[in-house]
This record gives sequence, C-alpha cells and structure tokens, in this order.
Amino acid sequence: MDWSSNLLIEAEDIRARVAATVLHVQGRINMSNASSLEEAAQQAHQRGSRLLILDLAQVPSISSAGLKAIHSSYLLFDQGYSQAEGAGKADPVLRSPYLKLVNLSPEVAKVVRTAGFDQYMEIESDLQTVLSALETGKSA
Repeated sequence: MDWSSNLLIEAEDIRARVAATVLHVQGRINMSNASSLEEAAQQAHQRGSRLLILDLAQVPSISSAGLKAIHSSYLLFDQGYSQAEGAGKADPVLRSPYLKLVNLSPEVAKVVRTAGFDQYMEIESDLQTVLSALETGKSA
C-alpha cells in the first residue's frame, strides 16, 4: 500500500445564499498529506467562505491524521463564524451548519462515525442535494 500518495484537492467556490467552498478530494488521506487538506480549508476560509463542503467521493480511506485535518477545518469554520455572528458556542446537540461531509465511501463513513464526527458534522450522500439546498436556503 502506498502511504505517501499525493492528495489531489480541487476547490470550487459557490456563491449562493451562503458563500461556500466545495473541496473535491481525491486520494487516501493520511499522515503524509493531511496538511494539504487543512491548507485548502484555510485558503477557502481566507477567501471568505462561510461553509466548507468536503466531497470525499474519491477518498478510499482516511487515517487519524485525516480525521484531525477534518476536525481542524471544522473548528476553523465553526468558531470563526459562529462567534462573529454572536451565536456563541454551538449547541452540542446540533450539527454544525459550517461544515458538511458528502459522498463518503463505506470505509470512510465507518471511520468518521466511529470517531463520532457524525454527532456534530452533517454527512450527506449527495453533493447536488447540498448545493440545491444552498440555492433555495433550505437545509440539506
């Protein structure tokens, strides 16, 4: 197994009701490349995105380093904007409106759920549903 494989990330800025960025990720997310995902999230945040959508359709596996990168991205978007909007701390029962995970393979979904990320991050099966919800202002 090639643990040093490159991670390909394509950013797609969406200007809808909410400024969003979709990061289309391709490759195994592991210790050797997880920082690339964090950097892409930081760049989206700096461009003014208020919502980060991680499209993981082309991600066959994710390590603990990948989970850390996703969690760091969650913290960046959730804390950066919820405090700016005066919302204070997010309700622990509610999932963050600032980060969504879409198109998870069964293996990645299992790891994400085992880590408990599904308790505070929205997981969707279809990117188009999320994008349509952004256009209409409804929750996906």
